This record gives sequence, structure tokens and C-alpha cells, in this order.
Amino acid sequence: MRVSLLLPFLLRTNNFKNNMSTLPYPKEQQIHSLSLLSNAAFDLQEPDFTTLQTITTKIIKQTLSNPSVQKTIGHDWQLLWGPVVYSHMPLP
Repeated sequence: MRVSLLLPFLLRTNNFKNNMSTLPYPKEQQIHSLSLLSNAAFDLQEPDFTTLQTITTKIIKQTLSNPSVQKTIGHDWQLLWGPVVYSHMPLP
């Protein structure tokens, strides 16, 4: 089953200004990299929203804890809430 998704979530870091001088990516590229996480559930096909939301949350957390990713956007990003899976065409 394929659903249309909106995946809002909120991230936080305490060291965004400090990261500016020590990371290879400028802040605009860090923000762009984080925005790509909004597509974490792209083309996933799961039987229900709960499973889809669980898998999407796992993908985001794994990405934020990945050492290669942390070298470019920083290591202290936290998922404060979300993601929330939504469809304008709910399942029957």
C-alpha cells in the first residue's frame, strides 16, 4: 500500500554556532542536509501507519547518530518530537 506522507519533526542542537567553525559544511548546507530527512519514508510501503512511523523514526535516529553524518552536521542533534505520518487518503 502506498500513502501520501507529511513527516513533520523537530530537531534541536545546543552547539549550532560552535559547529560553524569546526564542521566542513556551512550552516546552509547543514540545514539542507537535515531537510533531506523529511524524505526518510520516501517509497516505503508498510501495512499501517504505526509501522511506517516506527521505521521512519528509526531511520532519522540512525542517520543522526551516523559518524559520517555527524562529521558534516554535528553530533548533538536531538529529535524532540515526530515524525508524524499523515495521509489525505486514510486506509479503509
